[in-house]
Amino acid sequence: MRRRLGLLSLSAYSLLIAASSAMAANPIITTIYTADPSAHVWTDGKLWLYPSHDRDNAQWWDMEDWHVFSSSNLVNWTDHGVAMSLSDVAFGPSWFAWAPDCAYRNGKYYFYFPVSVDQSFGNTNRIGVAIGNNPQGPFVSQAAPLVSGYPRGFDPCVFIDTDNQAYLYCGQGPDSAFVAKLKPSMTELEGRLQPIKGLSDFWEGFWMYKRNTTYYAMYCSGHDRLHYATGSSPMGPFAQKGGLLAPVGCSTSHGSIVDFCGSTYLFYHTQDLSGDQFKRSVCIDKITFNADGTMREVQRTSAGVGPVSCAVSALKPAETSLEIIGKTSGACPRRKFDITGRTCVFYDKNGDRMNAGPGNGVYILTRRNVPALRVFIARN
Repeated sequence: MRRRLGLLSLSAYSLLIAASSAMAANPIITTIYTADPSAHVWTDGKLWLYPSHDRDNAQWWDMEDWHVFSSSNLVNWTDHGVAMSLSDVAFGPSWFAWAPDCAYRNGKYYFYFPVSVDQSFGNTNRIGVAIGNNPQGPFVSQAAPLVSGYPRGFDPCVFIDTDNQAYLYCGQGPDSAFVAKLKPSMTELEGRLQPIKGLSDFWEGFWMYKRNTTYYAMYCSGHDRLHYATGSSPMGPFAQKGGLLAPVGCSTSHGSIVDFCGSTYLFYHTQDLSGDQFKRSVCIDKITFNADGTMREVQRTSAGVGPVSCAVSALKPAETSLEIIGKTSGACPRRKFDITGRTCVFYDKNGDRMNAGPGNGVYILTRRNVPALRVFIARN
């Protein structure tokens, strides 16, 4: 049921936030309406956010473009503007710029977007891929869709495992979560999409997260609540673990999980800013784990996560050695790398992910001869 409470306009709310230091940190973006957040940490160490964009005058989920945001502390966000719009889709007229995702490989950024080729159709039925040289875009659409047909052409999520294999997840509806491997090109499926077993309460908004050797499948179970399940394989089957986020009050729920500066965060959306389910806003709260690896239910807060900082070491391209300092139980090879949470992640000469090095300690590293890369040191 649609709710229109006639509360503060977006611009008025933004002015109130600017005028009062006591205002809540959630939602994190108040200049435009954003939803369906896909959060990633790329090799520059920043948190990059790829949400959908609810229009200021929206009366339905009839979005028209996608913005990209970035932050170094999860509080101050840069809007990099429109990275792609429906008019940029190369495989014909399209409608409904719904929940996207993005992946990095081979020095390129791959933007996955769902659209409908029928204006009267209420759900997206195509997943396209667009490629860019920078995390903020612009992205150039491929000539043909990657996936066609509802419900498969709905809510793409791309996950690259530590063995460098990439996966595409998508789907909407009961027993309609699907997965397929992606070829190294990132623009083709390796085989057919397969139903994911074990997610009997799945509805939409799939997200994959890995911690140690456990795979966490998060999704909207319907009635705007986020549930999760765990498994030992990225393709399932999964065992349901219950709720991660209670209903957010806007008939939809869609989120992402990411490690940043040594902690794990849940990105999600609410209608708290507008009071209207068609004008949503992204929020962040921290995820905590039990000793057995299960996630505790996230409690929504108005304060959000506050400023998060990592120690940053600027690179000096003239230096040629690799220095490793701190708690490690294995040497890091002389390859590109970044640090996500407490895991040292390596890249080969083509920018592809390699298996993580041994040891679970905090790595303090200095990388030489890669001017575009910064080193972020996770603190305990």
